[in-house]
Amino acid sequence: MESDYDIERYTGMEVYITSTPGTGGQLRQSADDFFVEEVIDLRLNDDGNYLVLKVTKKNWDTPGLVRQISKKLRIGQKRIGYAGNKDRRSLSVQYFTVWNMDEGEIAGLKIPDVDIEVVGKSNKRIDLGDLKGNNFTIVVRDMEDHTTMDDTLSELEIKGVPNFFGHQRFGAQRAITHEIGKLLIKQEYESALWSYVGRSFPTEPEDTRKIRESAWESRDPSIIKEFPHYLRYEKVLLHKLLEGKTPLEAILSLPKNMVILFIHAYQSYLFNRLLSRRIREFEDLKYVEERDMVIISDREGIPDERKYEVVKKSTLKSARKLVECRRGHLALPLPGFDVRIPENSWVEENLNEILEEEGVELHDFDHEVGMLRSRGSYRPAVLFAEKLNIRWEMEDENTAVFNFFLPRGSYATVLLREFMKVSPLKM
Repeated sequence: MESDYDIERYTGMEVYITSTPGTGGQLRQSADDFFVEEVIDLRLNDDGNYLVLKVTKKNWDTPGLVRQISKKLRIGQKRIGYAGNKDRRSLSVQYFTVWNMDEGEIAGLKIPDVDIEVVGKSNKRIDLGDLKGNNFTIVVRDMEDHTTMDDTLSELEIKGVPNFFGHQRFGAQRAITHEIGKLLIKQEYESALWSYVGRSFPTEPEDTRKIRESAWESRDPSIIKEFPHYLRYEKVLLHKLLEGKTPLEAILSLPKNMVILFIHAYQSYLFNRLLSRRIREFEDLKYVEERDMVIISDREGIPDERKYEVVKKSTLKSARKLVECRRGHLALPLPGFDVRIPENSWVEENLNEILEEEGVELHDFDHEVGMLRSRGSYRPAVLFAEKLNIRWEMEDENTAVFNFFLPRGSYATVLLREFMKVSPLKM
């Protein structure tokens, strides 16, 4: 089923795998409606050098909270480790480590809408790869018809859950990060800078759109005086131009993780487009054929992106058995200059067509600037509904409370869009 929403198609999520009518509804009428808790192996050790914190927060995104904690504690942000970003429009529980910090130094730390609990010490810093996944409890309100939910779940159990990158990956209010990434890959730095500063989006406030449109038309960095303080990264770029920096130098003055995210967002967009094609053609993500790639699950059933293999004629039967047993996942590439694409495969044919439409080649990811280079990798294209423990309770005719687990890197909104089939602006 094709998506009717331009913002989804714009980010590569062009289809649904289910054919059922949507329930309608809306998420996040309050932060408490969207609860997420990390599943992580803490490896506590009383003699460790890292203080482990359990942080319950709302109205904060993770990078913003890290900045605030470092400011309050008067330490560098690099001393704080965490396993993943959590949306500010949620009630979330996640874990942090702080290097060389005593429990007493945390006792007086007070931040609005944040509760901090010391859980112990560890010899290991928490980093991005440590997250196993997240448990979610999400309230869907104002539903129009909940009677389709059982049929939707049945289809997901038969066909698999698409592992799209959610629209949040591309910017919560302004879904343009993949466009910036594409321009950086193509070394069009001036266009990348002014697109970030001046491209407006319908979901932004009207005054913000007007300021961006003026910047887009004038391309005059002196317009910085009209930019409000909350557009701080736009102001950083304009300030660097006024200092005489080149567009590339200005972009590289942004936080490193932000610049890298532009490239990753473009790879995510290409992945989404490829996954949309796969769904259109096969209508079933549990089907694998010769020259497909399969990612193997670890002992806990979580896809391990480090373990993938090409399906050969001699291994086709065993690969299909792995998928049938929910131990193997169809995988699709996050394109990069060193990603392995099997010759004469479905992936090669379809990825080449997409790259040709985009005017991009894989070697473009072998960028002259190290921060902008990406080798590429593989990501599971499918999650198995049976492994996610999807369940719900109806509070009333128009309100459902969903509970489920997702492995790291997967998006709750992508699962729920198959049930709701609403605009991402309602999610």
